[in-house]
Amino acid sequence: GEAVPLEGAADAALDAAWSPDGKRVAAALGKGGAGIWDAASGRLETRLDGCDLACAIDFSADGRRVLVGCEGGAVSIHDAASGRGLLSIDAGAEVSGAAFSPSGGEFGVLVDPGILRFHDAVSGAEVGPALEGDLNFPEGMSPDWGRVLRREDSAVDVLDRKTGVVVARLSGHEYFVSDTVFDRSGRRVATASGDMTAAVWDVAVSSPLPRIRLPEGGLVLGIDVARDRLLVGIPGGKAAWCGYDGRTSAAGDELSAALLLTQPGHSLGLPANRAVEPGLAVDLAAGRQIPAWPGTEGLRLAGVSADAPTVALADDEGNAVTIDARTGRELGRFRGPRAGIPLVPSADGSRVVAVDALHGELHIVDTATGETVRMLRGHTGTVQHVVFLPGEKALVSFASDASVRRWDIGTGKSVADHRLPRIFSGALVRSLDGRLVAVVAPDFVRVIETGGITEVFTIPNVRAGTVAFTADGGELLVPDGRGAVLRVPVDLAAFAREVVPRKIGTRDLTRYEIGDPAWRAEAIDALDRTTMFGVRASLRANQAMKEGRMADALFWARRSVETCPTYADCWGAYARALLLQPERERDLVEAARAVREMVRRGMRVPGKFLEGPEFDPLREMPEMKELMSRRD
Repeated sequence: GEAVPLEGAADAALDAAWSPDGKRVAAALGKGGAGIWDAASGRLETRLDGCDLACAIDFSADGRRVLVGCEGGAVSIHDAASGRGLLSIDAGAEVSGAAFSPSGGEFGVLVDPGILRFHDAVSGAEVGPALEGDLNFPEGMSPDWGRVLRREDSAVDVLDRKTGVVVARLSGHEYFVSDTVFDRSGRRVATASGDMTAAVWDVAVSSPLPRIRLPEGGLVLGIDVARDRLLVGIPGGKAAWCGYDGRTSAAGDELSAALLLTQPGHSLGLPANRAVEPGLAVDLAAGRQIPAWPGTEGLRLAGVSADAPTVALADDEGNAVTIDARTGRELGRFRGPRAGIPLVPSADGSRVVAVDALHGELHIVDTATGETVRMLRGHTGTVQHVVFLPGEKALVSFASDASVRRWDIGTGKSVADHRLPRIFSGALVRSLDGRLVAVVAPDFVRVIETGGITEVFTIPNVRAGTVAFTADGGELLVPDGRGAVLRVPVDLAAFAREVVPRKIGTRDLTRYEIGDPAWRAEAIDALDRTTMFGVRASLRANQAMKEGRMADALFWARRSVETCPTYADCWGAYARALLLQPERERDLVEAARAVREMVRRGMRVPGKFLEGPEFDPLREMPEMKELMSRRD
């Protein structure tokens, strides 16, 4: 329909509210004060005096009172029929939001810099504690006003309004949270983020994850899944065994030497630091350190099998050997395809996966001849980790191109893949039966079913370091970094909704009719705003490059791909900004990745788009020549 102008409203409205019956509109007009208008005709019904710079306004649920907030800090309640003042308080700082509670018995006032106070609507006295932080008020209040949403960069805290206690953390977005809102039931929350996703969370379930409590000051060094126990480092340089029931027993001092890499199919512990001499290997089953292996002087740990105590060792020139770690018996000796790359051995040591991380290639090498019998290609980023699946006819890998892949070793083909939320480094941990792998990222753990490489669930906001599946595969053990180990059931039906967001795109909001239409529109609008931020950042980067401000150009180009990773033009600007940096700071590998991302996101003719001498170094890279030459 046609817009209805409000009589006498010369200034733009800073806030507005409908009366409960929809027949009147209250508006805060800044210097123009505040008032109530007839919604059909635009006629001014009531002037609300006493505020020079009105910036916030709200009707009570019964429509009889109006709350007005002023930039100077004054907050007042007026009779909606006469405009008469009923209550006035000084909030003490610039007001940025004000609203009545659903019952009308209280009101909240948000003042700079992010302090939210609640007041009795009759006396004006403060009610409950003041809350602080990036609070989305009043949209971030639950319908019963029992909970408040507070943004914490890429996460959202759910606060109990009466105590200020954090009752849940919604963590799983990969970039800043731009908007939050409860649905009308108060059971779900929608969040929009700069990572170009919306997430819908069910916050009604409150069952806590079971935990193994560690000794005070304890740090998980290794997990012996065969005997249902953890190896824990305790203050004083000692080590202790900690059962899943939390009971502890002494462990030998030699077991406290280093963080251990433990595998599901055996109880061999190896130093997580690959530069450490391999003589520090530990037999967790026997509780003793393994003597140095004969004939391995000058070699370093290159990889370990998931199914047997088999390790690969290599020197700086690419000479390598596979051995049985418990006995020291040599299983194969060969020369790898390249020096200094990870080598993942098969259980019997007859084959290794040589991980050419830089080129995203996996070489299946026969350790008797040193020949590559199969080459696996498909990753476009640095390969981070590889594990054989039981039977060793397939393997799973993940790389910095944000993908997890399953490979058929017989054909060399990638048969399934899964996209991770962003690029990162980390590790893969496999269940004993090979049905699941856990991708351990710096701040989350994602469990993936290996058959179709599909996500089972994600545990956000944990810095686990090392995780392990229990021997029966029923639980995933995840150190939480706060003195406990989470025991996460693989079947999360009882409480998955509390810790796992359902990530959706903007189209899915409408397709699945999630939330009411107004709520959907708000979430989609928030996503659109983050998209525009990414595009503007890309334009700023291009302008900075034209003006020779290369540090600024790289800053804005990086922000653009972080905010809008689906836009090819943003990746193109990022590639150019990287290549225009001073030569000693130029990152050709990252620039090449940016060009590959640009093509993957839809730019089919990079040769036309990436003109200029700054791209010459990329054209000299063998793997980029064909890609950079595409012009039609």
